Amino acid sequence: MMFQACHSAHEVRHLYRVRYGVPAEQLGHQVCFTTTDRLGVVTMPAQLGSAVQRFFVPTSPPPVIVHARSRTRVFPVSVGPGRPLGYRGVAALERHKIIVTEIGTRVWLPMSDAQLGWYWSPAPVPSPLPFISRAELLSAALSVAFEQQAAYPSRR
Repeated sequence: MMFQACHSAHEVRHLYRVRYGVPAEQLGHQVCFTTTDRLGVVTMPAQLGSAVQRFFVPTSPPPVIVHARSRTRVFPVSVGPGRPLGYRGVAALERHKIIVTEIGTRVWLPMSDAQLGWYWSPAPVPSPLPFISRAELLSAALSVAFEQQAAYPSRR
């Protein structure tokens, strides 16, 4: 259990910073981080996000934040130099509803072990979070999306 000893947003923020290495900030009764040129977020729909998570399982699944109701997957990613996607790459991301957030976007972090609202899937182990690179995640997501599209050509 990740949050069993936390009784306030301040304690949750401290847990994220010290145990998981996330630059968490407290805003009122919530905890978030702000995307930067080094730490970003990629979101995608539930079905695609689940398949992308499974894609990484043989090695090590990346930490993913899931919304209990919509099941949207939010992948925190490390940002580094990469190749521009070009028009076709950007169009493919849009077609599959894959969103790369802008720098300065606040990302709300789970505050409880209960799978209500936002929660981690899987729950991270107590060590700095191993964020996957954005380039690697986008490559995997597009690969999985194209495989799904080939398997079910009538779906869009």
